[in-house]
Amino acid sequence: SAAQIDLLAFLQHHTLLPYRKIVSLHRDQDAQSWSHRSLLWSQGMKALRTAAYFCPECVGEDIDFHGQSYWRRQHQLPGQLLCVKHNRGLRYVDSDNAWLKPPSFFLETAFEVSDEWVRLAMQNPVKQRFFEIWSGLAEQTPSIYSGVASRVFREKARALGFATRPGQTDRPWLSDRIVESFGSQWLATICPILAAKVPGAEFPSIDRHILAKNGKSLAHYYVLIAAQLFDTADEALLALMAAQSSDYGSTGNVAQCRVREVTDSELIEAYVMAGASHSKSARVVGLGERAAAFRLKGLGLPALSKGALVSLHAFYIEQK
Repeated sequence: SAAQIDLLAFLQHHTLLPYRKIVSLHRDQDAQSWSHRSLLWSQGMKALRTAAYFCPECVGEDIDFHGQSYWRRQHQLPGQLLCVKHNRGLRYVDSDNAWLKPPSFFLETAFEVSDEWVRLAMQNPVKQRFFEIWSGLAEQTPSIYSGVASRVFREKARALGFATRPGQTDRPWLSDRIVESFGSQWLATICPILAAKVPGAEFPSIDRHILAKNGKSLAHYYVLIAAQLFDTADEALLALMAAQSSDYGSTGNVAQCRVREVTDSELIEAYVMAGASHSKSARVVGLGERAAAFRLKGLGLPALSKGALVSLHAFYIEQK
């Protein structure tokens, strides 16, 4: 209440909980409905990896715009080593108490992610596709039903020649291709068991639980599969959302998958109200950040910093 924000809105936009709850295990239950509030606090405040990560350039922009720096959720995702916005390596603080202070407090003392790890991350598009898909699914409401994801992945994997059922030894395992594409060293930072798998052996959490049936598995396994099977994040997200819509339509639950349509004029008005911030514009109209940013860029409206806004005002309004 002190922050004047609803609990569920706070959890959705300012915690890592949406990244944990990208898949619903039951057809008629949204994984992000979050009805058990006592559980939400413990899960919402739980970190996804041990250290706290930040980008020095983001810190500088935060201070210029807000007067205060903030931790970014995307930088806290397991395996994320660079800031996509500034195309540079992250810094990290290996302390349980790091979250009690702003990242600017650690600018001089934080460790740097090694240049070699950053270089490998920049050279591997499948890794960045992984994070784009993860962020896109975290914004999806309602969350994707696991049965829908299994069907989409199974059909795509079969078309690409991968084994999609137990004992299918005449085709390669998708899990082997994932290890090959992402690299075992990087994968070990997310799921050490997968990174250490024996080549040629089935990995049940991927090859059986997700591909072979409407199974249950951890969130990052779904994202790894999507990043491997599809050429772009948009292709993966559109395939899942289209299948979800079709699935609900066939079961009479279309209302659960209905997304409010936002007109261009509404989005432009929100953009003006939000001070040319894509993320704030998204919250004003109730769109996902990724969808709002895509549409705003299509309308020729970039995300602008506070400094850029001041300069534009001086040039066009004050004619300085």
